Amino acid sequence: MTARAITKVLDEKNLVNQTMTVENKPGGGGAVFMAEYATQDKNNDYKLFVNSPPNYH
Repeated sequence: MTARAITKVLDEKNLVNQTMTVENKPGGGGAVFMAEYATQDKNNDYKLFVNSPPNYH
């Protein structure tokens, strides 16, 4: 939800002129995607990693 909210604001305020896609990656509280991001996408200046781990009370 965090990434979707950020994307919405960036679009509504015309701060980004490109299409933005939010992709959910399940597993390990973000650890699975972080490993992929750090190895495969480390030179992609147009990819943003937003981690919102569950907040257990």
